[in-house]
Amino acid sequence: MVGSAKVLRIAERVTDLISDNLYLRVRFRQQFGWWPNVRNPRSFNEHLLRYKLSSKSDQRLPLLADKIAAKAAVAQQIGEHHVIPTIWSGPRLPPRGERNWPKPYVLKATHRSGANIFVHDGQVENWDAIEATCAEWLSAPFGVKGREWHYAKIAPRLLVEPCIGPPGTPPHDIKIFCFHGKAHVINIIQDRFGETKAYSFDTNWNLLPFDFIKKRGPEVPPPPANVQDLIRIAEALAHGFEYVSVDLYNVDDHIYFGEMTFTTANGTGQFHPPSGDFMLGQLWKQSAAGFSSSGNAPQFAYSVAEERYAAPGG
Repeated sequence: MVGSAKVLRIAERVTDLISDNLYLRVRFRQQFGWWPNVRNPRSFNEHLLRYKLSSKSDQRLPLLADKIAAKAAVAQQIGEHHVIPTIWSGPRLPPRGERNWPKPYVLKATHRSGANIFVHDGQVENWDAIEATCAEWLSAPFGVKGREWHYAKIAPRLLVEPCIGPPGTPPHDIKIFCFHGKAHVINIIQDRFGETKAYSFDTNWNLLPFDFIKKRGPEVPPPPANVQDLIRIAEALAHGFEYVSVDLYNVDDHIYFGEMTFTTANGTGQFHPPSGDFMLGQLWKQSAAGFSSSGNAPQFAYSVAEERYAAPGG
């Protein structure tokens, strides 16, 4: 019998000839060791796989996954003061003489996940290395291999923003998992550039009995004073979506929007113990009662998409 890892390697070579359904099921089997049930998902990652396949007609997803286009939509929904300002953006880096961006700043690719270069106060940029990295970001298609269709539809661009938070220290990532418009899980990720630790809470700040991707540390962080505001903002942005992780930053009790993630860890995030995967899958299923995407879809996304968003292959 041919192993799933070998089947996946074959599938990656002939990816254009294989349906998303088959490719993602083989990929899931290789990652978790069992075949997913797409028709009746039970785990969180199974739900994400099904959602990835069923959401292709929802053009709000590429709009809101685009780090530039999302800003106007988010500002319209929750207020511009929650949006990190843009210092510069464009389809390619400007000439070196025009890169006089105030430090500290972060340079990002707008069409992909995890593409960030942080430049700190007093740091001298290695432009040769930065230019090579940006060229790779812009030339390599993102979202195709993992069948994250919404990323593949975003026009590749670059973005420069000011760093927020204490000098040299990125603020904690706050990722709020919302099922059918309601917040259910709050993930706190600390020390992204060091020994990363992560904690998962319910909305009453009870620590959940699992680790997701990263392990927790010995000291459990207390709830932020404005935790209800974090939940309120996340639910305002999640309104009308079956699932989204609303990623926020909390700096001196001021909440900044980070991004909206519709396929968390591309549906391959590991839970420890694995029962956490099924715990979140049950939350997803239970939250579906009374939800109607056609009745709840936020109109702001469509109006902004029509006026501001243009992506290839749309």
